[in-house]
Amino acid sequence: MPRIVTLPSVVQHLDALSALLISVVAKGAGVSFLHPLSPDEAGAFWLSLEPDIKSGQTLLFGSFEDDLLVGTVQLKLSWAPNQKHHADISKLLVHPAYQRLGIGTHLIKSLEDKARNLKQKLLTFDASAHGSVEAFYRRLGYNCVGYYPDFALSSLGVMEDTALFFKKL
Repeated sequence: MPRIVTLPSVVQHLDALSALLISVVAKGAGVSFLHPLSPDEAGAFWLSLEPDIKSGQTLLFGSFEDDLLVGTVQLKLSWAPNQKHHADISKLLVHPAYQRLGIGTHLIKSLEDKARNLKQKLLTFDASAHGSVEAFYRRLGYNCVGYYPDFALSSLGVMEDTALFFKKL
């Protein structure tokens, strides 16, 4: 079983985080980036999260097999005063060689546990629609409230629908 930890800084894991992002984008994950993704662009994305991680606004979870980073997910707490009860899930990434081994499920369950400890009542996010990603979240008890048609390009440049999800904790 992988160990799940919160990463207080991206700097010490920057190369591993960048390699993970590049690998999932290369396999077609719909996570905001297009293939090919350069190490510089991947690193810049991770470094852009550093202020919110340091402030506690974003919690970055990492899953490790031995010392190898094989997955991540982010819990983004709401900044809005009238929305302190909910948070967003962002960028569930599992290295292609480690997919379908339960790592994504463990990451989401760890994130949910932390969200409950932080008194969050609602989790929201969007994800690629109509395929294995949508099925994965539905199996974990997330509700799909609808779709944006042709919302984004997949990492491989194909127009895709995006599903909107929530789960009450």
